[in-house]
Amino acid sequence: MKYLFYSIVCSIPFLAQISCSPIKNKATPQTISIAELSSMAIFQHLNSETTDFFNQFSKGLPKINPWLCARDTIRQKDTLYFFGSLDFDLITKPIAKDSFRLTIPDSLKLKYRYIGETSNNMRDFATIYEFSPLLPTADPKIFLIQEFIWHNDCGDLKALQDTICTRFGSRRFLKFKIENNKIDFVEPVGIPNDNNDVLFFPWFHRRKLNN
Repeated sequence: MKYLFYSIVCSIPFLAQISCSPIKNKATPQTISIAELSSMAIFQHLNSETTDFFNQFSKGLPKINPWLCARDTIRQKDTLYFFGSLDFDLITKPIAKDSFRLTIPDSLKLKYRYIGETSNNMRDFATIYEFSPLLPTADPKIFLIQEFIWHNDCGDLKALQDTICTRFGSRRFLKFKIENNKIDFVEPVGIPNDNNDVLFFPWFHRRKLNN
């Protein structure tokens, strides 16, 4: 039910403690590298109305972890978030652990910025995104991207400034269809059996977003 809510409504960083070596420049059948296709797919998603829901209560510009890497979970200092593997039967095994650096395009530099090395994802109050590269499936035209999101929900934008807000952490897959160099977002995909895909943190006053 938690994932269904996110689907209806619309839909660290370096601390992940995962070995991420530079990705090899492997070409797809479309002759464009996985790195380039992944960047195109992610920024197409971030530049859509879907992300406006998550970004509306960000403290400052939403942030992006610049390293694309397949992650099972997130660990920050002594805290482990999202117990249970982030996996899906459709993904071709083994899942590559290589990564590459994502570069924010000029068209989005006023809308997003990179996350800092010492950021606290739970208490940062900015919307934070972490992604994997495109992950192939048995269908050569279908790819999945892991998406971790940290965001705030403060209810009605017209409410008073001291409205109660809640911070969430969530994870899911984004499904894309790629054919002849054309990238189409298909749908968000929840984790099978609702496997710890949403975290809820203590409430706070909306005025903290302005301090």
